[in-house]
Amino acid sequence: MRTASWRCWLMILSAALVAAQAKPGNVVVNGQVWVNGQAVEHSSNLFPGEELRTARDSSASITSDGTMTLVSPGSTLAYQETYLNLTCGTVRVETRRGFAVHDRWLTVTPATPQAKFEVTQANQRLTVRALEGALALSNGASPFALKAGESREFQNEFRCSFSELSPAALITTWAITPIPFLFTKGDRETLSPFEP
Repeated sequence: MRTASWRCWLMILSAALVAAQAKPGNVVVNGQVWVNGQAVEHSSNLFPGEELRTARDSSASITSDGTMTLVSPGSTLAYQETYLNLTCGTVRVETRRGFAVHDRWLTVTPATPQAKFEVTQANQRLTVRALEGALALSNGASPFALKAGESREFQNEFRCSFSELSPAALITTWAITPIPFLFTKGDRETLSPFEP
């Protein structure tokens, strides 16, 4: 009986330690953005398992260890330390540590740790664009490659609750989104999450 109690406490303590070690991302918002249903004013931490949703005219940027993700208007995703689950919308990921994006049935993973790519789940269509670096796409079977500069479109049955945005709206969003990618101190020395 005592041994079972100690094992139970040990498992609870181990789970608490793992949760305490989880690294949050930092989200900076432009417009109406919610994390787990709570509005975010300017910026907030985004912990693994939390859901982020942007309004149709709003956007967000997420920085985490070695990765920056831009989230387009009308997007919904769940954040994890090494990947995110995209439900609807568009994300553009720039990573130096192999950060992945999961859709309902497809996983997009950089073939090398450093890559820049975009994933869009719109009405009954999933589009993956390899902007820099090669990607590995997998749906549980053997992964297949997507070279830099290539894109691939998949038809699926998933419908998003927002209407599809024009390319001009997406370009405008990427241009005006506040990017916490580079910060400066008073002496104008550049700081980056990618450099120690």
